[in-house]
Amino acid sequence: MPRWLIAMSVILACLYTQFDATRALGSGKPQDESATLTAIGVTIAQLHSEVSSYERANLAEKLANLIREVNPNKIRDAEIDEISDLLGDSFDPVRMWCAFALGNIGPRALRAIPALQNALKSPIPVTPSFFAQPTMDSSMAIQTALRKIRGGSSGPEP
Repeated sequence: MPRWLIAMSVILACLYTQFDATRALGSGKPQDESATLTAIGVTIAQLHSEVSSYERANLAEKLANLIREVNPNKIRDAEIDEISDLLGDSFDPVRMWCAFALGNIGPRALRAIPALQNALKSPIPVTPSFFAQPTMDSSMAIQTALRKIRGGSSGPEP
């Protein structure tokens, strides 16, 4: 994996956390939740069909953002299962953003725990660089998702 991509993933995750804290002070939910729910389904379908790993990573990030905008109870079991399937992606940033997406769903995504645990047992090695340590991979996002789904963390996460 290129070093610049690793660095960008880390930077995006940090910025995403800052964005969440800022947004929490604002109005919260968008006006048209049904449009966002439709966009979630479309984005999941695009993720499953996209060939480019970089585009899949962008779509996975978009998915995590969209999920934050809706009531988790409105996300269908089939969508949770489809996001869980994406934890098997060969590109680690996709796994990271899908884990964040599942964590954003929270306890409603209990059915994703086996897929998250399996992904945690099957890390994709990240080449160390100036910006990233060998442990900076999707495992951090997966562990965060597991805590949020199990109800162990209430703070804002990407």
